[in-house]
Amino acid sequence: GYPVFKIYYKRKKVCYIILTSAGYDNAIARNFRTDRGAGLRAEKSEVIKAFGDPTRINKMDNYEGEYMYEKDGISFVVEKDGTVISIDIFPPK
Repeated sequence: GYPVFKIYYKRKKVCYIILTSAGYDNAIARNFRTDRGAGLRAEKSEVIKAFGDPTRINKMDNYEGEYMYEKDGISFVVEKDGTVISIDIFPPK
């Protein structure tokens, strides 16, 4: 299977996808990566190495935060242990 949690459509076109590592063991989740190498269950440092400093970091209860890369159309939700639990993909801004 694939780690797709939700897909949102606008005018019959995909406009937002959420990927999650929930339900996968870490070894399998790590197989789902971006073209730059960072992906599910990656360390926060891998995300920053691949994408640079985020546009902003959204604070979230129970998580370290959501690392937003708006120009790239992607964000990474990082758990308090410093690993990526979900990835959101959206149109670049």
